[in-house]
Amino acid sequence: MEFLKRTPGSAGNRRTFTLSTWMKRGILSQASGTQNIFEGRPGGGEYLIIGLTNAGNTTGGNTFRIEGSVPSGTAMNLGIDRFFRDASAWYHLVFAFDTTQATASNRAKFYVNGVQTGLNSTYTTYPSQNADFYWNNTQVMAVGGSNYSSGEGFDGYLADTYNIDGLQLTPSSFGETDSTTGIWVPKTYSGAYGTNGFRLEYKNSAALGTDTSGQGNNFTPQNMSADNQVVDTPDNNFVTWNPLVNRSFQYPLTLSEGNLKVIADSNASYGSTMAATMSLGKGKWYWEFKYTTSGTGGYAVGWGENTYNFNYQTDAYPYKSTLGGSSGVFYRADGRKVVNGTETSAGDAWDQNDIIGVAADFDASTITFYNQGVSQFTVTSAFTSTVNYYPEFYGYGSKGGQANFGNPPFTISSGNADANGLGNFEYAVPSGYYALCTKNLNTYG
Repeated sequence: MEFLKRTPGSAGNRRTFTLSTWMKRGILSQASGTQNIFEGRPGGGEYLIIGLTNAGNTTGGNTFRIEGSVPSGTAMNLGIDRFFRDASAWYHLVFAFDTTQATASNRAKFYVNGVQTGLNSTYTTYPSQNADFYWNNTQVMAVGGSNYSSGEGFDGYLADTYNIDGLQLTPSSFGETDSTTGIWVPKTYSGAYGTNGFRLEYKNSAALGTDTSGQGNNFTPQNMSADNQVVDTPDNNFVTWNPLVNRSFQYPLTLSEGNLKVIADSNASYGSTMAATMSLGKGKWYWEFKYTTSGTGGYAVGWGENTYNFNYQTDAYPYKSTLGGSSGVFYRADGRKVVNGTETSAGDAWDQNDIIGVAADFDASTITFYNQGVSQFTVTSAFTSTVNYYPEFYGYGSKGGQANFGNPPFTISSGNADANGLGNFEYAVPSGYYALCTKNLNTYG
């Protein structure tokens, strides 16, 4: 489990503080699982935990539970009344506490994307007045996981994380509405931080826990490397695989590494299809796929139409049914191409750790596939103008790899950006093509 931790040398304000962070989901929580974002937990019975878990009237545990034991008085046990299931979006989260308040509901306030959010009907216990939490104390503070339980790590992305020691703040201290787009976006906090306050921007890949607030309250990375730093941010949201579009007759694909690594089920008879979080129908787009396993069966990458329902068919070769349905173009690991369900020999077979490049030009209706930077084949009249297409992966038998839509989960030895200077790719991006991220959407209006 990867996370950051710090043990303060002196206590700060344990009654009044604000935690703010941006979050993008990876693997969605299971009903019995917990993914901690913030944790102060010196022992089993002493804790402050803010995490995604099964917090009442949920199926899948994809909402927040905020729990806090206190040395004396009523422990806090609260659940947010909404789900966090969109793995394509960045959420801004603010948890603001002040137990000195006379009104119980003012002692703990929660905001999502700038808007205050209420509690679910199951967990509604506010802390006692003047209760002290196990945060800003001289015990371990963890961000993005748990120092206490190896099974409570967070899977996903965090950005611009703050702890403001001594103040109960609102989201306007950390975000604002963009006047052009109307979207809630980050802004830099300009106030006091207090004794144990910090800002984690995760800028330094060699020291991801560096506090950039000027307070010097640095965190120590646990089981983390430079690969844990990504270019996917709230200001520029990159595509990932979508756990909500994981279609299979009975053998779903497994995601990891921030929903960029996909591995098929070990069953060798049936395959599954995974789509990405963005579908497109115009423009020129490039992405890469690193094949981390081996074998040359029916494993493939490409673009498939977003109108297909991904449900399994009963024919002997399920990939003919799942790869894009009636419309889609794919490069198989055995070197063949699949065009709208028809396959023919085309290029080289894949070897383990080969990087497959996919360059789709929807305006010209062409798609070119590369293997290790070498063009393998181009399909013309590849797309219809009436539908959009997803990047897709198809596989079975424990096969798969890592997708790079411009935000690589694997080490890049060269480093190539797109036509707008965005993304990070192993091989040169074809001229005029773009990484799959929100900033590049403006290129096509």
